[in-house]
Amino acid sequence: MGTSTRASAVLVLLGAGLAGGVATSPSAYAAPVPCTQTFPAVSTSGSTIAPYGRAVFRVQVNGGWSEQARVTDVDVHLGLDVQAADTSLVLTLQHSQGPTSTLMSRPASPGGYDITLDDEAGPWPLGATGGRYQPEQPLARLDGLRAGSLWVLEANNYGGGPVATSNMLVTVTSDRCDTDGDGVEDTSDNCPSAANADQVDWDGDGTGNVCDPTPGTAPVVSPPPVTGVPTTPGCSASCAYPRTVDLDHRSKKKRLAGTVSSVAVGCRREVPVTIWRQRTGTDRKVLVVTTGRTGHYVVRAPRRPGRYYATVGSAAEPLCGTDRSRTVRVKHR
Repeated sequence: MGTSTRASAVLVLLGAGLAGGVATSPSAYAAPVPCTQTFPAVSTSGSTIAPYGRAVFRVQVNGGWSEQARVTDVDVHLGLDVQAADTSLVLTLQHSQGPTSTLMSRPASPGGYDITLDDEAGPWPLGATGGRYQPEQPLARLDGLRAGSLWVLEANNYGGGPVATSNMLVTVTSDRCDTDGDGVEDTSDNCPSAANADQVDWDGDGTGNVCDPTPGTAPVVSPPPVTGVPTTPGCSASCAYPRTVDLDHRSKKKRLAGTVSSVAVGCRREVPVTIWRQRTGTDRKVLVVTTGRTGHYVVRAPRRPGRYYATVGSAAEPLCGTDRSRTVRVKHR
């Protein structure tokens, strides 16, 4: 096959890859998406390269990565069985976005080859048929390209005998992955080895609670202030803002005074406070006073001596808690 014909075939394959790209949003991860994944190189014309022939292998890289995922490392495994002397092999790996890396271009002696090509390995010595070695051109030429795509591995046999292929693999590492499958990508995950979609980190040390041997204690979060007395229908005491009421007898001024306190503004400002007198049997309601803007209230002390206390809270304020003050004694004037 001529050079122009081979180029056309490769372009057709690459065009198909661009049309069928993978598009998976990180938020749509339903299972772990490993950073490093291995994909088979599938021949379009059988597993044997004919004498003076050529074979094209499609590598569909679709590891569930997002469209934004980029290549950070590539390794290639070659399983070859050279069956004739005076054979020379040229293998290249091309990405659908264009760049090509030459994996090998060298004479090949008869026999089996089990080679992994890795930029971080040592040089590939002549005659070596097994091991981990550097490719002829760095695979780093493919770094930064879109990870999810169609790649093409092309093998040319310049020899008088066939070359059988097996276990042809491409291993790709991506910068966008979700190892634990919790929907948070590893680069942002405060615990990439264990699922924790909520990313809770009580002590704020950057390590999520599920990975932290000393996670600390849950912070106390105050409820947000409210601007009026809440009246949410159907709300029970379990969702009420806590509040307290106190009561003092200012005997010289002949006044009863106190304060309603709450983190919720609407549960202390302009709310009713009931003054009671203790009696044998049923206590008697004496009066109802309304607090001011700060929650403070003052009322003339009752003429009748006895023990008095204040209460706050009613069914009309379902989001505000109830409380009873201490008892104070009012003596004869």
